Amino acid sequence: LDPEVAALKMQLSGASESERQGIADQLKARQELLLPLYQRVAEHYADLHDVPTRMQAKGCIHGVVDWQFSRQFFCGRLRRRLAEQAFLKKMKEADPSGDRSSHKETMHKTVRANVKERRPRMPSFGSDDLLDTSSFGSGEKEVAATVERDTKIADMLEGVGSESEALKAVLSDLKKKSIREGVANLAAQDGEAALEGFTKAVQDLPLEKRQEIMNMLLSSVSNC
Repeated sequence: LDPEVAALKMQLSGASESERQGIADQLKARQELLLPLYQRVAEHYADLHDVPTRMQAKGCIHGVVDWQFSRQFFCGRLRRRLAEQAFLKKMKEADPSGDRSSHKETMHKTVRANVKERRPRMPSFGSDDLLDTSSFGSGEKEVAATVERDTKIADMLEGVGSESEALKAVLSDLKKKSIREGVANLAAQDGEAALEGFTKAVQDLPLEKRQEIMNMLLSSVSNC
């Protein structure tokens, strides 16, 4: 890239034996002179690819977390993601025929309805105390609020707090849906066999439950 280096190399290729050493020394001196400059260019080029600001500009990440809060942020985010995956597994067990995208949408909708934004807090690693966020700037408060929200979501998904009751209801509804669809599929395959199985199942139930089912059936038939 350097014209002087290129010229010296051209001279070196056509130089006599007596001239070669002098030209080689000039070439080495020029390369040593240029080395710091080329090193800075290479480091800057690498920075353009690997630094967080560049990754954010290219859309590889959503935002940049300040180093002093990175442990709290990523600990909260990892705990939330693991809790989400564990709950999605429970949803799949309750509703095997359901697809993951619909389960995820239901989970997120339930979480949004029950986990509200709260006063920004920031857990301090190494103790149970919370960091004082009163002097935080807007960006720092946003990080603190994100950590708080991720922690609340993880608590809810792990069954901690009153908000988790909503998720228990989701699992119960999914299980009922799966059973309803299973019974409907069996009836579509062989209505007579399905009715015989249903009759046998009802006979094993307590009297009050049988009466309740009978009333439901009569109500359904009358509405047809």
